[in-house]
Amino acid sequence: MEAPPAARARPRNVVVIGATGTIGSAVAVRLAARGDRVVLVARSNARLAARAHLLGSGARPLALDVASETAPARLAAAVPDATDLVFALGSFPRTPLAEVGRADLAAAVLEHCALFLEATRALAPAIARAGGGVVCFGDDGVERPFPNHVAYLAAKGALTATVRALSLELAQPPKGPVRVGIVAIGVVTDPEIEDPDRAALLANRSRLGRTGTPQEVAQVALAMLDATWVTGEVWHVGR
Repeated sequence: MEAPPAARARPRNVVVIGATGTIGSAVAVRLAARGDRVVLVARSNARLAARAHLLGSGARPLALDVASETAPARLAAAVPDATDLVFALGSFPRTPLAEVGRADLAAAVLEHCALFLEATRALAPAIARAGGGVVCFGDDGVERPFPNHVAYLAAKGALTATVRALSLELAQPPKGPVRVGIVAIGVVTDPEIEDPDRAALLANRSRLGRTGTPQEVAQVALAMLDATWVTGEVWHVGR
């Protein structure tokens, strides 16, 4: 019988794209707290510097607009020793069907799917050498849709398909092994929701009757990152 792979050596060198956002920040905090090195990727130098300062010496800021055409090559050159990738980039645009234009759909697919594919392809050789993994964030709305976000949900559906395709492409040498997974998020606490009735309505989408926290989402993301015999899976949280 073939022996299981050895435990993943620490510290890891994890690239977090979207590191100044709500979910990305929570993931970075958990990674740093357990002793991993974290490469924080976002566009804002000031916000990156502040985040890196809070996380301490194990965090390195990398100011990069991942939407630029040169970003994949720059990312691979800047982190040649990457062991893992967490892609936490993405906005939540409201696009009612009657108002959706081709540009809206193209922008959503680029932000939520294509940029993830490019970043994964750029870092895959390094992650394969380290026996690492890639985790991104989908939305439970792909399977349980909600109104007025059709472009966003279409893009998240494309992301889910991309993860499954990549898990096959990168499963074995010479391209892999790189494990690829997606955390499909339910309703997470949003500090911008000031209407208690709307907050309660959103919370009721969950069987547990409450919204989740970014910290809870990060906990699941790290578990998926560490699961050495899991790839191509969609883990739902907040159902």
